[in-house]
Amino acid sequence: MAKRTLASLQKQYARALPEKLGGGGPGGRRPSGSTSRPKNTRQSIRRIFSYVIKYKGRLLLVFLCMGLNTLFSLLASYILAPIINHLQLFVFP
Repeated sequence: MAKRTLASLQKQYARALPEKLGGGGPGGRRPSGSTSRPKNTRQSIRRIFSYVIKYKGRLLLVFLCMGLNTLFSLLASYILAPIINHLQLFVFP
């Protein structure tokens, strides 16, 4: 990888003119023009997955925990519903 100097980086990133950027506020400053799409979407997705593949086990664990969390949240509401209904009969006969 070529060594990049501070001057070349400043020149590269100074190309975005302030008048083309949106205003401040929530969401920060974004370009006000149309968004661009990658030229080759399939190749871009493959490149992203090539970076993510190193963390395949961790991602699997995260999705498993998310699924279990959802399952237990639903299960808790199904278990508590009859208990609350039964208690309500005693409080408001």
